Amino acid sequence: MTRLNKKIATSAAALIIGLLPSTFVGADTLAKAVTVYAGPQSVSPGELIYVSVEAAHANGESVSEAQISLSYKVDGVVTSLSGWLENGLVSFEVPAQTQAGHMTFTAAVSQTHSNTVLVAVVAGRPHSFFLSAERAEQLGTIALTSKVITDKYGNPISDLSPVIIEWIDEVGLKSRETVRPLNGRVLLKTQCPASFEGTAKIKASLDALQFSTAKLNALCAPAAG
Repeated sequence: MTRLNKKIATSAAALIIGLLPSTFVGADTLAKAVTVYAGPQSVSPGELIYVSVEAAHANGESVSEAQISLSYKVDGVVTSLSGWLENGLVSFEVPAQTQAGHMTFTAAVSQTHSNTVLVAVVAGRPHSFFLSAERAEQLGTIALTSKVITDKYGNPISDLSPVIIEWIDEVGLKSRETVRPLNGRVLLKTQCPASFEGTAKIKASLDALQFSTAKLNALCAPAAG
């Protein structure tokens, strides 16, 4: 090989080597970062949770046309869904479990795993509601109690749920107070009205539910003997 041919070959090889890094930068199809987003952060049983998965290469560019696996627990059972990334993103709609607690979401693209995201599932609206009334130790006081109040799936309602208690006679409203459940139960000692016309009873309201006691005149009257 002549000196000129060697020089041309060496230059061509250098040119090819110089092109190699930029040629293979885009050849890495593996995701280096997988991120899961899920919300709302708090839902009621059966409501939709919106989950998005994002994947990117080491250089920050979005992964395209790659299959992802989404894993989550529903009432303690591990469930998985699969989808295809488009421009680095794929979305899912997942119904919330029926039990109050937390659902966890993770995803994987190839061998790369994501962060873990938690969504709280809280009790829904109360399914039924009633109160028992009996005379309390203190004169002119009524003790109101309930069983554990639950949603339609059996989850105890939140202790932040306001229960409105109203004393009513045949003329109208005598008094009103608000109580919050304790571990899903109403436990309240309420004072009888100082005076009332005809029948005295209690009307209780919780969310869209209402309950009225029977006539309470005898419980408000002083005990005999």
